Amino acid sequence: MASRMEILYKIARENIYCFMAVNLCNNCYTQKSLMDKDVVVRTCEYVSSLCNEITDIRCKAQSKICITASRFLNENNLDSYLHACYRSRNRCPYNKRRIEQEEKITGEKQHPDNEKSKRESYI
Repeated sequence: MASRMEILYKIARENIYCFMAVNLCNNCYTQKSLMDKDVVVRTCEYVSSLCNEITDIRCKAQSKICITASRFLNENNLDSYLHACYRSRNRCPYNKRRIEQEEKITGEKQHPDNEKSKRESYI
């Protein structure tokens, strides 16, 4: 049986991983047009690995979609990347609330179809 200290350490570690993953994901998503594609791909892969370390089953499912998104981007399939990234970001239990708040403030729905004007400059 795990000690109380071990349990608290595990919870703290998962919270740090989650915080890092959500912030990297959001920064990468919002600034993707300013970044090299390879940096975005590696960031998505790293975010996926962080989420995979969290015991919440929703985070593990989100991690799989995130790695799929990075593969789509690596293959220059931007439409599939944007849709997978959108699904992944909305599956994240901690990110979903933030996205809903941003949409309420801006009045714009964050959906991959709203990104069409940015696509040509990205690939």
